[in-house]
Amino acid sequence: MRDAFGGLLNIVIIVVFMTLVSGYLAFNVSYAKAFKVKNKIISTIENYNGSCDFNNAENTCYKDVLNYEKTIGYQANVNMSQASICSKSSTEGYTDCKCNQALGFCWLESQKKVVDGIDSTITSIEYKSFRIVTQVYIDLPIINKLLPNLSIFQVTGDTKDIPMNIKTKTH
Repeated sequence: MRDAFGGLLNIVIIVVFMTLVSGYLAFNVSYAKAFKVKNKIISTIENYNGSCDFNNAENTCYKDVLNYEKTIGYQANVNMSQASICSKSSTEGYTDCKCNQALGFCWLESQKKVVDGIDSTITSIEYKSFRIVTQVYIDLPIINKLLPNLSIFQVTGDTKDIPMNIKTKTH
């Protein structure tokens, strides 16, 4: 009887170990997908000089990101909480915060103004920059219910400053 319990204990240890390793690998795959999508969104915004409308399904930016997400198999939590992501946006200097549940990410927008003569022809430049927040999606009910907005499950990145409004001197 003692050998039976010893064998059962070994099986339980092996199952627990395999579950932990499998969960870690699944998390890494999901994290890599969220990281790739964040990078694609940043490069798309920079390629289109910040004039992307991700809430319009007919926009080319939207289509580019959607096609890329389908290609790599990215999924996001449809219950992605805009309130938790946007709550600290105003304290960090962001003027606008929007989320797109279908694409599975949020973006925060900031505007910066550089004033006074940059050179002999330019009087001022306004820049925009964006912070992109994608979500690592793990389809485990316990984790999704207990930790839906944990920041470890979010991948964040920033675009470069994009010049939007350049005012020149008129003679």
